[in-house]
Amino acid sequence: MNCDEDEDDKDGNDHDAEINKPSYDEILKSFETIRRGLQFEENTPEGVFGALQRGEAYYERKHFFKQKTQAKLTDFM
Repeated sequence: MNCDEDEDDKDGNDHDAEINKPSYDEILKSFETIRRGLQFEENTPEGVFGALQRGEAYYERKHFFKQKTQAKLTDFM
């Protein structure tokens, strides 16, 4: 690849683009918004709500353990 070429590859993807991760609160609000939207839809399979709840619980656990690990590292230093 020539150094003078654009950073974008043939697909138009910029691999060096900064990825902004949503905050913990934004993700929890998204779960709630999706849940409320699905409640108004007819013929929504019941499994969707269980999957949504499992996803929310997974994210909450992940966030909790990340905070706990960071606190332990701070206490260690």
